[in-house]
Amino acid sequence: MGVQHDDYMTIEKFRKRANEQILAGWTPILPKQVVAITPKFDYSFDSFAANVAYELRHYIVYRTDGGYFARGLVRATGELAIIHEELRKQRYPSGQRITLAAALYRRSHKVPTNRWMMSIKFGRVNIAPDEAEKIAASTGVTTQSDKNLAERVLDWAAQAANEPSWTGDRKKRLGDWVDLARNVGYPQFLELWHYNRGLVALFVQPQFSNRRKAMTGGRLPPYDGTYQGIPWRVYPFKLIMAECKRKIYADDCYAYVANQLAQSERDILGMIDDVYKAMNKTAMATSQDPRPASITGSPEARFGDLAPFLRDLKKQLKTVKSLMGTFTKYTQVQAGFWDGY
Repeated sequence: MGVQHDDYMTIEKFRKRANEQILAGWTPILPKQVVAITPKFDYSFDSFAANVAYELRHYIVYRTDGGYFARGLVRATGELAIIHEELRKQRYPSGQRITLAAALYRRSHKVPTNRWMMSIKFGRVNIAPDEAEKIAASTGVTTQSDKNLAERVLDWAAQAANEPSWTGDRKKRLGDWVDLARNVGYPQFLELWHYNRGLVALFVQPQFSNRRKAMTGGRLPPYDGTYQGIPWRVYPFKLIMAECKRKIYADDCYAYVANQLAQSERDILGMIDDVYKAMNKTAMATSQDPRPASITGSPEARFGDLAPFLRDLKKQLKTVKSLMGTFTKYTQVQAGFWDGY
């Protein structure tokens, strides 16, 4: 069953809400955010307003109330109704996309998730009819949309990092990841990665030593690409963005953000333990003395062709601009293990 196009928060409720926010001392964030949207035109104003609200789903609450708030918000200033009437008089084709500029006024708040929308103002972007589709699909609009979604993703990640059920080092690591992503900025933070635990677990096993060249293509670390369809690297934020774009409602992404980051945190921690155990096996096999504490010699003497990867992994685990860098900053499976390597 579809969402009712004529179901929306009334202007009276918006006026009451606005007065409450003003009395509470909330002011809009300036400079205001301006985005370009390309909703489909419809001769029914209810349907047109619903299309506009849907195009803004990455910027305002939409999932939790089925668009009730959003459809009311786009009507609140009355500007959308004026634009709609102008388009009707011009006999604008129903079903064709129209480009609008939307100025978003959010209330100022130190917590990103509490920067609620106060109002939206609209302006028509005048373009020639034969240019409509070209502009609707322009790189600039798409890039801005992706950037806005990326900002939402980081807000959700920050919220996930403060989940009451997550404590201790996990909370610290996820908080560090959000800080790192914000410092790196968009779109660069999408390239933050960590090694794929599943492939690393195979690579470090002594019985896989004869396959390592094939697994890496003979390249030096840090390794990239795939081996038998398994990628060397996991890009959690890139995965999150791709999944969020497939969601009908952007708010559905929050759970996926939390789950993906938690999975990455578990995988890195597990990978460290996998490598530690495999290194002991490899070193023991090359030593005449079965006691791990007695293993001596250069990394090459102890670990052979595994040594370059271990050096790179140690570097990644001690690099502040790496998702893996937080695992020696806080407690790890084998505390201090990398200090002696």
